[in-house]
Amino acid sequence: MQGFLKAKDELIEELKTCSVYQTFLEKSAELDKDPEKWKLVNEIRRENYEFYKFGSPGGYDQRMEELSTRMESLRADQTIDEFFAAELALCRLVQNLVLELMENIEFNVDFL
Repeated sequence: MQGFLKAKDELIEELKTCSVYQTFLEKSAELDKDPEKWKLVNEIRRENYEFYKFGSPGGYDQRMEELSTRMESLRADQTIDEFFAAELALCRLVQNLVLELMENIEFNVDFL
């Protein structure tokens, strides 16, 4: 178990120093300079999370269209667009890491 814990800690440190994470931090810092933009970004992030986590009562397609339209409008701002691109790159990096891990261990997910 000690070897696993050491490898986990090393992986976390590698992640913290990789360009994808560093870019995410830079773009987050740019948004820190404008609290109103952060507020708008976090509102849409929360709504998007809740939409995918809990669904949308009363009209999936309509709610999806509303979120897409709002997101597109926000992304017209270069700072916000760059933040969302950096966030997506970081999410994909972590998702791919987890997917590769799950593909390489015997963990039955046939029930999904």
